[in-house]
Amino acid sequence: MTRTYFIGKISDDMRIAYQAVYESLQAGINSVKEGITYSNIYDSSYNILKKYGFRRTLGTATGTGGHGIGLEVHERPWLRPGSIETVKEGHIFTIEPGVYIPGKFGVRIEDDILVYRGVHNLTLIEKNIEECII
Repeated sequence: MTRTYFIGKISDDMRIAYQAVYESLQAGINSVKEGITYSNIYDSSYNILKKYGFRRTLGTATGTGGHGIGLEVHERPWLRPGSIETVKEGHIFTIEPGVYIPGKFGVRIEDDILVYRGVHNLTLIEKNIEECII
């Protein structure tokens, strides 16, 4: 799991980026259900970033993604465009959108999701921006 914390004053650009990433994560989580493809979860999450005007471009890593959690740090299934793998009972994976403004700042919020008798967010650490100011 990943959280972004802020030290000191938060600029309007940082606040907007954080809100976009937060909403992107929530959209991804809300789209999870058995049988959906991982690319559909990616699209649900990434569409929010695009709504805010953040797009993957040359020189930035802005976007969303995710991966399975298991024996390796990063493993299948992959939450990315074109993935044809589908969510199945027992899958545990991350959803991790981020916005990076080169030379200025970056924001990433990542939660771990379990699909077992429903969809469960295993990451209980606060992600409200006000709770993430040090």
